[in-house]
Amino acid sequence: MLVRELMKDIAPERIPARYNRPVRGLAYDAASVLPGMAYFALRQSACDGHDHVAEAVDRGAGLIVMEQFGQVSPRVVAVRVRDSRVALARAAALFHGWPSRELRVVAVTGGAHLPGVAYFLRQFLSLAGDPAGLIGTLEHHLGRHVLPSRAGCEEPLDIQRMLASMLREDLRTGVVELDACACEHGWARDLEIHTLVQLPAPSGAGAPPALRARRRFSVDLDTGSDFTVGVRDGGGRPLFQLPVASRRATPEGWVCQVDLPDGRRALRLPFLGGDQLEAALSAAVAAVALGVPSDRLPALCRRLQGIPGEREIIRQGQPFTLLVDGAAEPDTLAELVREVRGLTAGRLLLLAGARGDQTSPVRSQLGFVAGRAANFTLFTGNDPGGECPVRLNTPALEAAVTTRPGGADLEPDRGCAIDRLVRLALPGDLVLLTGKGRRTTQEIDHSIVPFDDRLHAARTLDALGWRRDRRRKPLATR
Repeated sequence: MLVRELMKDIAPERIPARYNRPVRGLAYDAASVLPGMAYFALRQSACDGHDHVAEAVDRGAGLIVMEQFGQVSPRVVAVRVRDSRVALARAAALFHGWPSRELRVVAVTGGAHLPGVAYFLRQFLSLAGDPAGLIGTLEHHLGRHVLPSRAGCEEPLDIQRMLASMLREDLRTGVVELDACACEHGWARDLEIHTLVQLPAPSGAGAPPALRARRRFSVDLDTGSDFTVGVRDGGGRPLFQLPVASRRATPEGWVCQVDLPDGRRALRLPFLGGDQLEAALSAAVAAVALGVPSDRLPALCRRLQGIPGEREIIRQGQPFTLLVDGAAEPDTLAELVREVRGLTAGRLLLLAGARGDQTSPVRSQLGFVAGRAANFTLFTGNDPGGECPVRLNTPALEAAVTTRPGGADLEPDRGCAIDRLVRLALPGDLVLLTGKGRRTTQEIDHSIVPFDDRLHAARTLDALGWRRDRRRKPLATR
């Protein structure tokens, strides 16, 4: 692709013929520029791309797109635009052949459960026979490749690259999570949206973004005395209602009695957490609006995978319940315990740990919550950074033993702590590993090292003779 072709709808001025050279690729990170690529100087929260224009030129960039001119080598074409990010969105779509025009792009926007709804909607569509990809906060599912998402919203170049990757993987549908960040930056306007799924906006939120789409659906969620999830078309006409007669959390997940057109049926969802339940049911009604037969919902729900690291159940046939969750603050830990404590009649064995960025009063409060909630708490390192895990967790340990004498101990090595706690479990107990959730790294001694609570727990269960289900495909997480 030549410079003129790439910039014909972007640059306000005409590109001189002598500069109409091939563009080898696009970049917004100067460190990733290769000879012949176009560099877009973006203003980001961590840095301003305009400060790295010289680096991009030194690395061989042939085209610089920026919002303000500076001193640029005469060897390159410099183009000034009003908004570099909007320009990148258009250029990326053009460079990758407008992949959203060939995919059925289902954009999900609005609502507190946005990441979970997009995550489960992709699963419903794929399990129903419509191979679908996902670009979302929890992960990027591109067919055979599952990539971890990064902090903050993805840039438009990455979105178009991933949509193009879905096409190469022969996927027919792409579920794209559009948060407020994406809509505010303006790059969503260069997505050809087939269907827009609008979730209920949180209280106090402004009007939903004005996005163009061929079809529109609105999901309604009423969690009052009459728990009902429904979906309406763009004109406000009801398309499908899913009344939930009852719901019950069990060690194997949620069991809901729902009223389908063919009568009352049981939905068994193999995960826990009230937020996950609401997200999954919202995704279910959206899937029905997209063409999934409602009578298939019971079978599809049984095959769903819950959000990694959020009330995640580790199942390997062991006679006790083992959960992994990212709760690391006193209030989130207390909420977690309230939600799962009634799952079993046995003991609650808790793994908790203070972080290096928490103050001493917060660490003490964490210990008080753990002491009141658990029969036994084992404190351990949880991203201690450069601090000693023993000194870091001493306030929490002292608070816990004050609340429950003899009901807490400290093991600075997190791997050893998980192994010890799992080995303490008896039939009917509930083992709760908190603090990390789906995060797969740990910051210790000023270094970031790989660490996954789920893998360590599974290895301990393996060593105890409870073999993992190797048919379950692992999910890529950050």
